[in-house]
Amino acid sequence: MALFHHDEKHPSEGRTAATPHAYVVMGIASCGKSVIGRMLADDSVLGCRFYEGDEYHSEESLDKMKKGTPLTDDDRRPWLERLSKVIFEEYQCGRSCVVACSALKQAYRHVLKQHVPEGYVRFIWLDVDASLAQDRCDKRHEDHFFPSHLIASQLSTLDMTVDEAFCHVSIYKPDTTIDDIIQHITSIIIMKG
Repeated sequence: MALFHHDEKHPSEGRTAATPHAYVVMGIASCGKSVIGRMLADDSVLGCRFYEGDEYHSEESLDKMKKGTPLTDDDRRPWLERLSKVIFEEYQCGRSCVVACSALKQAYRHVLKQHVPEGYVRFIWLDVDASLAQDRCDKRHEDHFFPSHLIASQLSTLDMTVDEAFCHVSIYKPDTTIDDIIQHITSIIIMKG
């Protein structure tokens, strides 16, 4: 597959896309960002680092969500800044990476890509049916910080268009498999270079 190459000088760095990019797997809660992001970053696909955006939230923000309170733009700003720095570090090293991050608003996406050249950050939008996301969220482990009733808040915040997305994945059928999604994303990466 022409999707990646192996760096002979630094074999521990694994394979990277021929042209490095930060792929931000985005969408509302329970759309599959973490699962798809990890699989996309796997050695069998892109062979790059994966960053779980939830790990960059402050304790205050996590507590707020656990209590069922939606985050504000002010709550999200430091979180997005931390992820922006991660993306910048990967760019400086000339590597691809995959980041799982809701990136619901255009302003949030702007923060994520503010320190790197245009085109380095590519947004992969997992556009999931609201009822399917609700069902998935309800089935999560009870210790998960995100309660399912906050999905409505995320849907009202989401301002993404198919045209803005590098790759749009429509997940409106419960029988859509992870393999189907990964195959769709990798075909777009290959087609768009």
